[in-house]
Amino acid sequence: MRKIETVFISSIRLDLMHKWLKRIPIYFFISTTLVGFSSQAADSILISEQHGNQFGFEIGVGQTADIPACSNCPPPRRSHRFISLLGVYERPIQHQLVDGARGQLSWRMEAGLATITDGNENEQSYLINLSPLMVQYRTHSPNKSWSQKLLGGIGFGRTNWKDFGGKPLNSASQFLVHIGAGLEFQRATKPYSLDYRLLHVSNGGSGSPNIGINAHVISITIPF
Repeated sequence: MRKIETVFISSIRLDLMHKWLKRIPIYFFISTTLVGFSSQAADSILISEQHGNQFGFEIGVGQTADIPACSNCPPPRRSHRFISLLGVYERPIQHQLVDGARGQLSWRMEAGLATITDGNENEQSYLINLSPLMVQYRTHSPNKSWSQKLLGGIGFGRTNWKDFGGKPLNSASQFLVHIGAGLEFQRATKPYSLDYRLLHVSNGGSGSPNIGINAHVISITIPF
């Protein structure tokens, strides 16, 4: 009986691995195409104005949230606090002028690490973030020392987060979705910003269950 269970579990793992391997060429093609398009667009229409290529450092604090409420997760549905550290690169794609307010669309790439600070396990919980497919739009007004920002994009994650009840993450490899907004304040040299984002972590429908984890993140970005 134990041998049958072992064979069954192994077949499930092989099936999941096979699904991931089939998707790798598709994801790689999409990623390289979009990044290449963004780079070519930046080269062709880049205007050297208020914001050029930027490198920055983002530090944030976050908390996971049961959004939406998980109906098929056995209690307790745990919530955790975490710290996020990111390296950020931005490259302008387009400038435009609308009603006297200058706006800028940028390609954004970020990579970093988030670690849970209130976990109950002996193992340190981590989430490695690599998000090369992001865009950020900021407005500029000549009469203000601050501007609004909107952010969105997708990425890839590697994590051992699992102490959430119901095992919402079925594997170590996950997809990331970022949606956020912020305020950018001008300094004499480079701006800094205060941002909020909703972070979604899930397997993108590649396996079952596909419950996922959502989290609120408040951060500050400081350019190099």
